[in-house]
Amino acid sequence: GSDARFYVMDSDRAVSHMLATDEKYQSLTNIEIADTYRWEDYTSALEKYRAMARPHDWIVSDFVGTSWDAVQAWYTDQIFGTAIDQFFLQARQADQKSALDGWKDWSIINRVYKAWMNDFIQRTNCQTFLTAVAEPIRDTDDRSVKATFGKYGVRPQGQKHLGHQVHSVLLFQSLQPGSIVLNTVKDRGRTPQVGLSLNDFVIDYLVAVAGWKIGEDE
Repeated sequence: GSDARFYVMDSDRAVSHMLATDEKYQSLTNIEIADTYRWEDYTSALEKYRAMARPHDWIVSDFVGTSWDAVQAWYTDQIFGTAIDQFFLQARQADQKSALDGWKDWSIINRVYKAWMNDFIQRTNCQTFLTAVAEPIRDTDDRSVKATFGKYGVRPQGQKHLGHQVHSVLLFQSLQPGSIVLNTVKDRGRTPQVGLSLNDFVIDYLVAVAGWKIGEDE
């Protein structure tokens, strides 16, 4: 009976496809979708949704890792006037060890991205949910990433500080067809979960673990 709305930044049209093809979702009318491929898509969608969302609404990024790719592509276009794939190809052809300078380039990219993430996570007056592809821990990952995610062997795809910017990091795994389990990498103020079997995310996690209530005003 909730009138909550979901505002989704969709990077691969998966949500649109689900709503169009899966009967159990076709009756939903409380979801608005923005296709987000370029950095400008992400910034305009977030600005629009932040202005619209109420405290019990949700803003979702699926997948948030592509926003990190998008800001890098935007930067190379702004500064070097070329697409990012061509930029790195030309750098490799020139046998450059590093295409982007650590101070001149990456510091600016990170600041632009951090400003957007701060708006998303810290300055948004509603619920926020970010999904990310799990990618293997790399030898080049810094110490803080390894400390947080090392025992799981995977980390969220995207900017290296992503896992530290949110209150909860939930690792979903499908160990066999039709079965999903949840491990809480971190979950502030809540009991750690290891191998929690999920049939319904709302009931099994938000209600049973996070203490949410259904059918009440609070």
